[in-house]
Amino acid sequence: MHKLILDRRWLYAGLGIVAGIAIANFWPQDNLQAQMTSRSEKFEMFTLQMDSLGSAQGVFVLDFLTGRLTGAALNSATGVFTQQYARDVMQDFNVDPASTPRFAVLSGITNLPAKTRVTPAVGSIYIGELTSGQVICYAVPYRVQNRPTGLQTIQPIATFQFRESL
Repeated sequence: MHKLILDRRWLYAGLGIVAGIAIANFWPQDNLQAQMTSRSEKFEMFTLQMDSLGSAQGVFVLDFLTGRLTGAALNSATGVFTQQYARDVMQDFNVDPASTPRFAVLSGITNLPAKTRVTPAVGSIYIGELTSGQVICYAVPYRVQNRPTGLQTIQPIATFQFRESL
């Protein structure tokens, strides 16, 4: 009798392992993706996913002294920066250039639809500024290109007030 119970334990353990493997195999899996960022006192540098496949990346720099956001998209097939971007975010926040703005920057996946002939990148840029108390979301135009194009403008698409301006 004792041997029969012991044999069934192994059977149940085996069935549990098989069931666990089967469930894990059919369970939806989310890919983990991280956007990279690096910050110093005078500028912040970060990456942005440009296409839905995750094969194209853009690198952007926000200069805290000038309030200028610049960036470029790397074509993974050619290894060349094919698209360049720029925007003066100081004007968007209505910050006095003589003052000392305090920015916080991050990027995220938004999958915005194309509203014109220009298709936005999969990711968007979020910039917050302390003295104005605003966060602005920016869309970046992106199209797969093998040759470099001219300078393109980063467009603000949404904003919200997170505090009273100072």
